[in-house]
Amino acid sequence: MGDFVISFNNVVKKYEKTLALNKASFQVKKGEIFGYIGPNGAGKTTTIRILLGLLKPNDGEVKVFGYDISELDKIKGRIGFMLEERGLYENLTGYENLEFYSILYKVPKKIRENRIKELIELVGLSGREKEKVKNYSTGMRQRLCLARSLLHEPELLLLDEPTTGLDVEGQKFIRDFLVNLANNKNVTIFITSHNLYEISQICTRIGIINKGEIVACGTLSELQRAFDRKEVEISIDKPLQEVEVPLRNLPFVQNVKEEEGKIIVSLENKDKLPDLLLWFTQNNIKVWKINEIKNSLEDIYLSIVKEEK
Repeated sequence: MGDFVISFNNVVKKYEKTLALNKASFQVKKGEIFGYIGPNGAGKTTTIRILLGLLKPNDGEVKVFGYDISELDKIKGRIGFMLEERGLYENLTGYENLEFYSILYKVPKKIRENRIKELIELVGLSGREKEKVKNYSTGMRQRLCLARSLLHEPELLLLDEPTTGLDVEGQKFIRDFLVNLANNKNVTIFITSHNLYEISQICTRIGIINKGEIVACGTLSELQRAFDRKEVEISIDKPLQEVEVPLRNLPFVQNVKEEEGKIIVSLENKDKLPDLLLWFTQNNIKVWKINEIKNSLEDIYLSIVKEEK
């Protein structure tokens, strides 16, 4: 298994006539933040439920910390999770909620109080822990859920849409919090989200699932190379009208257009960029600036999902 905390190999999960996972495969390395994205109904929540031992796959192999998922007693104490169903007790205070769950997680009594206080401070709820949860804002509830998931100092954290409903400040807090956990505590984090900006900002690798299949997986740079737009943005000393026709006639140029006053040239492939620059030089056209255009994660995601429909 090497350094893989999660190994998900050719996993199949069926619900009656619905194929929720279709030979889905991916691995998650120790200490990384792995983003798992896809449309509603793609299989994200099913994957998390299998990793938590709440569902059994029909086929394939699932290992966590090197143990088969069926050996749940060797795994569950090392996993923290935060699902959309929050499971907080409204009429208990924030502190009482954490105290209750620390008992369920079998946190030793001698360290329980200090652990709860440490987490309350860590998630930014100091001074609010004695208030009842029914009076908490959405952001405070999310922070409390994060604290709850960390009570037993898990090595793996499974998060399903952790920033849903939060304002910009709340989203940033949770992003920074997760990066700190991974970098400074070596916690491995598996996160699903519809916020693609968030995923692109914090995740070391990203898996894209659609219709139960993993259709792409890698770092953002690897995904950008795999889904390269082959476009460059150019600023020159002549208007587009003067160069558009001869540019289009070049054998390695596929398209020329103008966006916000800048010329966008689509190349056969990026290796033809020196040929393009040579053409400008030979025609006494000054190039002030040239930028490669890379697909954003949103571009990549939408192209995959659209293609798969």
